Amino acid sequence: MTAFSLLIVGTLAAAAAAGTGLYAEPGVMVSHGVREELLSVHKRSMIGTLAMSAALSLWALADRPFPKKGRAVFILLFLLMLALMSFGADYGARMVYDYNAGGSACSQPIDFTK
Repeated sequence: MTAFSLLIVGTLAAAAAAGTGLYAEPGVMVSHGVREELLSVHKRSMIGTLAMSAALSLWALADRPFPKKGRAVFILLFLLMLALMSFGADYGARMVYDYNAGGSACSQPIDFTK
């Protein structure tokens, strides 16, 4: 029951995070290169994470508290969702810590470098 509750709460938190991220996106002060190379990948990854989380939540809700049929597929999809979330979070962290997105530690915008 705890895993089910955490999945539902995590999905709601992901929806809130995606909503605020989409709202703030136009104001992110990064160069065009950073926007293309990092922000777009971060955005797609996190929206995909939200979609997978919502699908898994609905599946778990339909077969409470944990799916009995297709349990291995559910767990595999859950692990893939976690991998996608980690991938997207890394891109977000690179924007913040490598390119000062949303900060004022140095002049803006910083051009993308590999």
